[in-house]
Amino acid sequence: MKKILPPGLCFPLDFGFIPHTKAEDGDPMDVLVFMEEPGFPGCLVECRVIGIIAAEQTKEGKLIRNDRVLCVSANSKQFENLKDISDVSKEFLDDIGRFFETYHHLEGSSWKVLEVLNREKAIKLIKKNMH
Repeated sequence: MKKILPPGLCFPLDFGFIPHTKAEDGDPMDVLVFMEEPGFPGCLVECRVIGIIAAEQTKEGKLIRNDRVLCVSANSKQFENLKDISDVSKEFLDDIGRFFETYHHLEGSSWKVLEVLNREKAIKLIKKNMH
């Protein structure tokens, strides 16, 4: 466990990372997963990528990319209709953005959405960050 969320906050979806990737912030790429049941620390969930929320944050006074990949659990029945980020409502995507803006503000930094990328562009970005 890297951090504990401030009181009153909870992740809008299960939160994790994509193994064998390295994002600009030096950590593995962050991922939000649509799935019926919450995961647990250390579990590996097979997923399909549906898009990415491209974002930037301040870290040690510098602006860096800190994207959020959106995926659906490969075994999900409830979310099987989500094939691309365009299948997710704009309101829900806005809620995700507001959550991370608030989270980072409480941590003393900033985070803002740059753009929302479709499945194809997300997969290209993930491949670029593989190591």
